[in-house]
Amino acid sequence: MRDVSRLVRQGRTVLDTAVTFGITDLKVKRILALGDLLPKIREAYRREEIDTEPVRHLTMSSKAQQKDWLALCADPDQYAPRGYQLKQWLFGGQSIPPRWHCLPSRSIPA
Repeated sequence: MRDVSRLVRQGRTVLDTAVTFGITDLKVKRILALGDLLPKIREAYRREEIDTEPVRHLTMSSKAQQKDWLALCADPDQYAPRGYQLKQWLFGGQSIPPRWHCLPSRSIPA
């Protein structure tokens, strides 16, 4: 994941990066989306403390929203939304058009 992110930061296009690694441009976009998550969220996902559904939604959120969600998770007196409730919390109850989705609905690449 770091090598993909590094090449894009150095100015390579998503398509050039995909060709370099022999993967699709969609997979590169997914890797970049995961790389944009806050480190604490990525670590929680690696440790299987959160599953793919909240990760998918959080890849479409701002850093501030990610921080707010992590704060809710850390506070035992607060409820941290998951699933469709997380999606509603992040986006005001509006559905996200499929054209904006870059992560699959069934799995996320490791």
